[in-house]
Amino acid sequence: MDYLLQISSLIDTLVIVVVTFVTSLITFFSGFGLGSVLMPVLGITVPIHTAIGITGIVHLVVSLFKSAILFKDINWKTTIQFGIPAASLAVGGAYLLRFIVEIPNLPTYDIYGITANPSVLKIVVGNFLLGIVLYDIIPSLKKRKYGKKYLFLGGAIAGFFGGLTGLQGAMRSAFLMGTELEPEEYIATSASCSTIIDIARVAVYIPTMLIASWNSVHTSITVVAAVVAVVGTIVGFSFLKFVTIKTIRIIVVSMIVVLAISTILGIL
Repeated sequence: MDYLLQISSLIDTLVIVVVTFVTSLITFFSGFGLGSVLMPVLGITVPIHTAIGITGIVHLVVSLFKSAILFKDINWKTTIQFGIPAASLAVGGAYLLRFIVEIPNLPTYDIYGITANPSVLKIVVGNFLLGIVLYDIIPSLKKRKYGKKYLFLGGAIAGFFGGLTGLQGAMRSAFLMGTELEPEEYIATSASCSTIIDIARVAVYIPTMLIASWNSVHTSITVVAAVVAVVGTIVGFSFLKFVTIKTIRIIVVSMIVVLAISTILGIL
């Protein structure tokens, strides 16, 4: 029996390693997606509130690392305009999460063997993401730039939902894509904004959700995931010079649509 448990634990670890590496590599350019994929994977082996906390810590490590290696390309004006309201509202969203996790989800159902766990919050967030991405799909709406003019509002929205659901990256990326930053600037500024939001929400997660139930297994998972995510980020960085802002825009829009639909259906 102990042998089988060890095999099961090893398989879980390998899944986390592979998923974290591939996702961190792909999402280096989009600026989001690591948390959205990693959190449900971690949720298989640890309680959901712990998965959210660990994901937040790993995301913070990656954001700090990306900000460091792309420090010279950060647009500080955009970071301040977006990051300050984002951090402020992230705290509120993170505290609200303590109560939201206690509310029962809507009835579960299966989609091709995958158990979906929908909730009112997921439906609202998913539809909001789809609404934002319409600006990059419908030509008549795309002309109406929402980036620089609505950075403060975008930061507040992204921060709040980031603290509440961990999905701040998609909203952050959607708003920052409207600022017409160069590829390096976009990735660096997105990382700096993410760092600010992550610091705020992790500062709430640790005392409210993690300390009481934390153990050595959680520490191991966090360290492994963080290291692998950084390695994936380094690999992604090596391809940066081959990527254009058009490519990044396509990646961002495609990932937001997938993320939004998956969230609405309750898959994530």
